[in-house]
Amino acid sequence: MAAPPMRFGCCGGIADAPLIHDAGFDYIELPVGTLMSATDEAAYRRIMDEIRAMGVPVEACNVFIPATLKITGPEVAREPLWQYAETALQRMGEIGVRVCVFGSGGARSIPDGFDRATAGDQLAAFLDHVQEASARYAVRVVIEPLNRAESNVFNSVAESDDFTQARGLAGIGVLADLYHLSVEGETYDGMVAAGDRLGHVHVADADRSAPGEGAPTDYAGFFQTLKRMDYAGTISIEARWHKTIRDELRGTDAMDRETEHHRALAFVRRQWDTT
Repeated sequence: MAAPPMRFGCCGGIADAPLIHDAGFDYIELPVGTLMSATDEAAYRRIMDEIRAMGVPVEACNVFIPATLKITGPEVAREPLWQYAETALQRMGEIGVRVCVFGSGGARSIPDGFDRATAGDQLAAFLDHVQEASARYAVRVVIEPLNRAESNVFNSVAESDDFTQARGLAGIGVLADLYHLSVEGETYDGMVAAGDRLGHVHVADADRSAPGEGAPTDYAGFFQTLKRMDYAGTISIEARWHKTIRDELRGTDAMDRETEHHRALAFVRRQWDTT
């Protein structure tokens, strides 16, 4: 039986949804903060209505925990942190999100001089709480490895996957981000070892440009590895775009609609189909 077509999404906010929809992406990956910005029930319902009216499904969310809520270090406030995670996952479940990306370098990074073993215990306790909550709302949480300029913990797929296995976090998956892999010089061995624990993928060029727009990047090798693994998840573009939403929507001629988003999606689909 032939594998179903790969689904490609794009990271962005509500304001970007018309552009992402117009470019032909299968879904949008919203920041969790969008769901958590409401201060009362009425505001929350307005945001939910806006999301449902976007015309493009929300299959993933990112930036799980804000930098103001510390997960490691001496200033962890467990109750607010755990309640934030629980509420966020509940709201994601309400709109059908399947995957929540745990990057959140500002929240998870270990403070200078703080004991790393203690920080590991704090991360494990947080993720144990998260895996229980995520199971209730049918949202799979995946650790996003970040390069060392953005975080000092979970810098590779292998490190992230080894941590979840050693700590008994069977409900927590991992993500592979081609940009961070390129910056760190990580091989694809960690992806292969993770197998079906690899729950989501991000792509961008090695300089974080939109796919096909910047530095040479090993899409062929990356996609070949995913295909050999029979990867059945989704792939989101998380890139630094050269144009803003206002730039893209300023004109109405057909030429104006040949945006970076159109080109990037066409590029990754072509790379995937021909690999």
